[in-house]
Amino acid sequence: IKNQIRCINYFSNIQQSPMFTFKKYYLQSILINGAPAIDNNENSLFSPYITINKNSFYAPVIRIISNGKLVYCSYKKDQPVDKVFYSADNAAKFDVNSLIFSDTCIEVLHKTEGRFKLLFVIQFNTLFINDNAIRFSKDMIDGIYKDIRYPNEFFIDLMFDADKEVTL
Repeated sequence: IKNQIRCINYFSNIQQSPMFTFKKYYLQSILINGAPAIDNNENSLFSPYITINKNSFYAPVIRIISNGKLVYCSYKKDQPVDKVFYSADNAAKFDVNSLIFSDTCIEVLHKTEGRFKLLFVIQFNTLFINDNAIRFSKDMIDGIYKDIRYPNEFFIDLMFDADKEVTL
């Protein structure tokens, strides 16, 4: 599992260099590049086949849990969620503007009629952020790396504001 492999690599890094500094990072924005085909008019609940066409879309919602607390949710009650239609180059951008710290979980959901469907989760620890951006490509994300509904060019970028880092 991709998240478990990432965690094992973290422990390997700690063993090689046990000196580290905890920081809170200011997560400025998240960019999801490449829209998956989660819903479309031709699929039914009983069909075992996925049909990807120009009507395929998803309605993305992001939730971020950091250090055990919900720090961001893009969904606001009674507000519509924009649909993003299937394409390798369609993107959805979320202005997060929140501090994250320690173990962080980013949940990407799809808003359907009256409910949410969890698409995938990305987990990481801020201790191992070395740059102002992190990219998670399709092959680094649990549950989607083999999913044909996601274009091969699919990735998620996390953009940090280095000027707002807080050392503990």
